[in-house]
Amino acid sequence: MLIFVTDAIMNGLPSHIAQVICGHKSLDTTMGYKAIYSAETIEAHRAFIARRRAT
Repeated sequence: MLIFVTDAIMNGLPSHIAQVICGHKSLDTTMGYKAIYSAETIEAHRAFIARRRAT
């Protein structure tokens, strides 16, 4: 499950859709299966800052 959820979300599947596919009642459960990588965290933060600066 970890590999599916991580791969699916990192390739653009919305997390709430992964939740339905996995049959989880809570999005927290689904996200618990999603591996988080250091580079991913840094890139997500940079994208967030860029969006904030653009507004």
